[in-house]
Amino acid sequence: MPAHAVRAYDLADAANGGPVDPQLEQIARNRIRSSSNTSTYTDRQAWSEIETGKTVRFTSTLCGVSFESPADDAVHRGSKIDNGSCYAGVETPRYRTRTQPSSATLSLHSEAASPGQTLASFARTYLDKPDFASAKTADGLPCPVGECLTYELITDKIYYLQGGAHVLLLFFVSEAPQYPGLRL
Repeated sequence: MPAHAVRAYDLADAANGGPVDPQLEQIARNRIRSSSNTSTYTDRQAWSEIETGKTVRFTSTLCGVSFESPADDAVHRGSKIDNGSCYAGVETPRYRTRTQPSSATLSLHSEAASPGQTLASFARTYLDKPDFASAKTADGLPCPVGECLTYELITDKIYYLQGGAHVLLLFFVSEAPQYPGLRL
């Protein structure tokens, strides 16, 4: 909750109200630890889990990501966050295919932009890989922010034993919030 207190102090200061107790304000500010895009963090340092009944909410303010998954889905998070790059994957329960059991997978990658990097150049780092070279622009995918790049890939080059893959790629960019970690 220190982020809530710091935001309140800043709003009061902007309204010329100033802090009620400067010592309490400093304590709140000191409790917030800054993160670094060049540091490495363990899975436990980066992610929190909250069970919400039939689902689990996974949140990483460090990665700028929060998502919910059914409690019976297998969720894999990267074993560490390194140089501003985060990974999380959700795998649904297995289902039958013509050849062997399969499952749907949601892979989520979050990465701090390099200086001068654009959304298009970030997308190219994935689309230039041989397995994704035949991806085509897709329309109709929901965009959680103002600008997104969306692609669809149908291929038998990956997951060929299961009959191939149908991949939807959604790339978007957002600015870091002024007060990361606010829960309300």
